[in-house]
Amino acid sequence: MKCGGFMAGLLCGALLFGSGTAMAVSAGVTATPSRQPIYVDGALTPMAAYAIDGNNYVKLRDIGQAVDFNVYWDDGVRVDTASGYTGTAPDGTEGLRAEIRQATNDLRLANGAAALASDPLLDQAAQVRALEMAESGVYGHTRPDGRPAHTVTDSDKTGENLHRIPQRYLEAQGLSLAELVVEEWAASAVHRTNLLHSGYGSFGVGVAEGTDERGEPCWYCVQIFLLDGCAVTWVDGVARAG
Repeated sequence: MKCGGFMAGLLCGALLFGSGTAMAVSAGVTATPSRQPIYVDGALTPMAAYAIDGNNYVKLRDIGQAVDFNVYWDDGVRVDTASGYTGTAPDGTEGLRAEIRQATNDLRLANGAAALASDPLLDQAAQVRALEMAESGVYGHTRPDGRPAHTVTDSDKTGENLHRIPQRYLEAQGLSLAELVVEEWAASAVHRTNLLHSGYGSFGVGVAEGTDERGEPCWYCVQIFLLDGCAVTWVDGVARAG
């Protein structure tokens, strides 16, 4: 769903206020917290809003997250209605992610398991997880703000594979990133269980460049698997510590 279906009666504005008190925005104009309910597809959606001259203003990022289009800063405010919300600029990793998807399904087929469907929301969730680890350096199944990994979506029927691969190690192995990460997941019993689990029906992949605890360049790779018959309808933004 895109912005147009949500905007009836709501002025879409970028608001830079953080407090709940009335605040002057220009000479003779004030903003006060709006108590008007906001609905997305009929569901009441809590969202900070301010009333200015009879119009309701909300953060453009909050709208993007609520209706799933991307809003980010890149030498100006960028709105990408064709992509789900992450709050960050695209990083050009889609080719790598596609290679990991293909290598994963090749492994499943070679071991008698059905191929998994690619889910755009799971891709978005996995990319959020990769980005938040790359940005924070917090590597593990707990998010930088302390929440468990599954809170990146609205479903707890998921499994997650992670890998952090140093760039120097990747170069020394003489393999592509997709080949190496799937090979090493497959060599680990717990990760292999996720890779070949017959109960999963779909998955997503995330990849981000970052540094490890020594400051060395590395790749953060994420797979998020979803049990067959279950669905994800919402993806969180990138979590940050503190």
